[in-house]
Amino acid sequence: MYLEKTIYCKYRIRIPHNTIHKALLEQGFAKKDVRKQGRRKPWIRYERKHSLSAIHLDWHDSKYNNLKVCVAIDDASRKILAWGEFESATAENSIFIVQRVIDEYEHIRIVRETITDHGSQFTANQTDNKGNSNGLFEKFLQENRIKHIKCIIKPVEYWFGLSNNFIKW
Repeated sequence: MYLEKTIYCKYRIRIPHNTIHKALLEQGFAKKDVRKQGRRKPWIRYERKHSLSAIHLDWHDSKYNNLKVCVAIDDASRKILAWGEFESATAENSIFIVQRVIDEYEHIRIVRETITDHGSQFTANQTDNKGNSNGLFEKFLQENRIKHIKCIIKPVEYWFGLSNNFIKW
């Protein structure tokens, strides 16, 4: 990695550190480290085996008409089950999207889980001593017996060291 940065600073040429490492291995200037072969932790996929067992719900700012877009995606098939454009990202609009999924697909399977971030559209700002909240979206999910799974708080850019120009869907 140091060679990658040095080559870029001196010659303004970008060469990936894996390519540099392969060349050093071929020339005998580096050796394989057995401890670094393969993943240390197994990759965990959150995709379900069966469609409609879990849906992802997220809000996005549209670049075209300055509206807020909410999309519900099936975790197994990655199919967009419902979506909508709204003036604001609210709990009521999130409920509307989940209700559309329920109305359209309940004859196939009942949605068991909803995966969201910790946005104010999905969670209440205040909780009691036991961690329970009285948010509209969470009450709606409880009434429909849907488990609410909240994603990690830190953004993807933090965990993987990506730059600010990382494109989110």
